[in-house]
Parts: sequence; structure tokens; C-alpha cells
Amino acid sequence: MSLVDSASSESEVTGLIAALDEVAAAPLSCLSSDVLASRVVVLESARARLDAVLSVTLAEADAAGVPANHGLRTIDQFVASRTHVDPSIVRADARLGRWLFDFPDFQDAFLRGEVSAAHLHALRKTDCIRVHAAMQCDQQLFLRFVETLEWKSFTNAVAYWLIANDPDGDIPDAQIADNSLTVSTLPDGTVRFSGRLDPISGGVFKHQLAVEEQRLFRADATNKVARRADHRRAEALVTIAAKSARTTDGSPAAPLVHLTMSKSVADDALRRLAEPSNEPLPVEFDDVDGRCELVDGTPIHPKLALILLATARMRRQVMNSKSRSLDLGTTTRQAPEWMRTAIFVEARGQCRTAGCDSPFSWLEADHREPASKHGPTAVRNLDALCSPDNKWKSDGPPLPER
Repeated sequence: MSLVDSASSESEVTGLIAALDEVAAAPLSCLSSDVLASRVVVLESARARLDAVLSVTLAEADAAGVPANHGLRTIDQFVASRTHVDPSIVRADARLGRWLFDFPDFQDAFLRGEVSAAHLHALRKTDCIRVHAAMQCDQQLFLRFVETLEWKSFTNAVAYWLIANDPDGDIPDAQIADNSLTVSTLPDGTVRFSGRLDPISGGVFKHQLAVEEQRLFRADATNKVARRADHRRAEALVTIAAKSARTTDGSPAAPLVHLTMSKSVADDALRRLAEPSNEPLPVEFDDVDGRCELVDGTPIHPKLALILLATARMRRQVMNSKSRSLDLGTTTRQAPEWMRTAIFVEARGQCRTAGCDSPFSWLEADHREPASKHGPTAVRNLDALCSPDNKWKSDGPPLPER
């Protein structure tokens, strides 16, 4: 780089810092709600662009030997020694910048602020030698995912893509083989445990834990007890274990886990048992005939789903191309369990309020046309809404269009 180029670059960075100083100095308390809303969105987009410039610059600086020129081994050591930032963050940013060398469409969109670092980190973790070439070919597909899908739906779409493009990968076998639980007792008698479960076993565990946790939450609200969610979760786990110990034969009753699997995916999975094939799996995020997932929308490899086919209770649910269920109504105001399940399957386990990331256990079946105004308790009139948004719908200002 020439001396002139160096001076120009320094001037650009100095101008950026000055602009940030100006933005930070603006008093926020006197801004209107509309201005603050616009400011939040613009700043989020600007952060994405700044993250992009930083990642690409870190990768280039590393390739140019900047750390060695300053007597250090890695770029994260160099940056951390001068800014005191967490080296792991710098390392992740530099790794992302190097990864983008193989994905020019991703890099261009990143620099334009059209995709965030979080999206690209998720894609980089998905990449492997088996799907690297396919991911390079599908860069525009992933960018459409980013543009049209909220975060949870985006990660599910990427998971579906991986299953379809790596049907014989090691994901199902690895998930099952890595099922583990470690329990240790500390000197003061405290018990510490950690573990990992495959998606099916994990879904069973999370469902039962969420049910007990919600019971404790309601009890705390009634008794006006204030405690953290993780405290209730720990008590819920102990309660589940205690209930198991009180059964007649010493074994717990099997909790319910919902799995949505289209007939075409099930037929293909059964066929592959007899005739192994290297063809892509017929799974797709936005195709109603390509679904294979838990009720909260978590994609499941068909190999894992086959485990349940021999013992599960089947429920037929007909859905149209827009994933709306066949209208099956009831005269009661309270939606029955099977109807709530149908609504949650439609919503892929997500609250219908745009931008909401409430956990699946918070979902309720909400009447679009209120039951108080003679709105029917039918699939066509129900939405999946988290309990805070459901309460806000009644007590707060109008929610945005869902």
C-alpha cells in the first residue's frame, strides 16, 4: 500500500469514529417513538456492515502477516494485546473472514449489511467437506432465507438444507452415540451434572420439564413467590424424578413428544431401509410435503424419526400448501389438546407475533375472533400465541399484524 493509500485509509477510519461519536452524543430522551424505532433498525444494519468490514480486515491482516510483524503468533493475540478484548471473539471474527474467501456472494451481502454475522456464523458451522460445494452453489438461496425468514425459521431452514444435501452424513449416528450424562458430587455435597441428548430424547425431556416448570410458575404466582426461572427448572427436574420413584414398577410413565413427519418423507425413509440411496432426501423447509420436525419446528433427520414409527400413536393431519390445517371445530370454548397440537404444528412451535422468540412451552391457542364475540373454537379461528403476547393482546395496545 502506498503512503497516499495509507493516509486515505486512516482518514476513513477517523471519519467513521467521528461519525460514531456524533451518533452517541445525540440525546435520546427527546426523540419521538418513530425516530427511535428507525434509529434502532438503522443501527442494527450498520453494525452488520461494521462486523463485515472487521471480519474481512482481520482475515486480510492475518494473511498479510501482521501478527508476526509485531512479534506475535496469531491475529487474536495481536488485537487482544492492544484492545483487551476477548481473544475468542477476535478469533471467531477472523475465522469468519477467512471462510468468506470461498463465498463471495455471502461476503458482498455482508459488506452491504444484508446479512448479519450471526447468520454467517450459523452457516459456517453447517459447512463441512461433504456439503461445501453445494453451499457455494446455493449462496443466493441462503441469502433469500436471511431476507424472508426470522431467526428461528432461518436456522430450521438451514438444518433442513443440511439434511437434504448430506443424507448419509454422520449427524444421526453421532447424535445417538454422543448421548451422555455426567453426574458428580462436590465436596460440599452439591450435585453437578451435564449431558447431551439426541433430538428425540431431548424433545421428550424438554416437554416433561416444561410441563412441570409451568406448574411451578403458576404456583409461585398464586403464592406470590419470587424466584428465578433456573431455580424453578431445577425443582421441576427433582419433582419429575420423585414422581418416577413413586410409580408402581419403579419406572416413569412415558411423556409425550410430538413429531411432524409428512407421508412422502416417511415413505422415502422406509424405502431407504431396504434400498440405500445417495439421492438427496425429500425434505424442505417451505414445502408441506417435506417436513420432518418436532412440534417446535426443530428439524429431525428421518433416520431418527423412524425410531418412533414402531411405537408412536399416529394422528392424521391434512394441511394445504400454506400449512393451514383442515378445519376441525368444536363447540367448546377451551381448545382440546389435539386441536392445540394442530395449531402448534402449523406455527412450527413459534409465537405468531412477528419477532417473538418465546419458548415453545409458553404457547397458547388464542382465538382470532374472541370467544366472547362468538368466535368459534376451530382450527381456522386459532393462532399460536405466547402467554405474554396473549395477555398483552387483552391489556395492552394493539399488536402488529400477525
